[in-house]
Amino acid sequence: MSIIIILNSLGLDFDINQANEEGWLTINAPHRNDAKPSFAINIQHGGWKDNATGQSGDIYELVKLVQGCEFAEAKRFVDGKVVSKVT
Repeated sequence: MSIIIILNSLGLDFDINQANEEGWLTINAPHRNDAKPSFAINIQHGGWKDNATGQSGDIYELVKLVQGCEFAEAKRFVDGKVVSKVT
């Protein structure tokens, strides 16, 4: 699944076996200190929500958040991971 490849490429620490039936995982926030996991990400579609701050978005917004980049760079990052998975 390309979402898993993208998350791994971002350096996120998670156990795929901890996802619920709908694909949601709760992990430590990748962009701030998080003593208690409060960052939910869906490994099926890439949607996410930081329950501590209220921020949420799609996989592109997650790449922007973690890498501190603009949308064009985030899109290239995501598209590159999806293409390399397919080929």
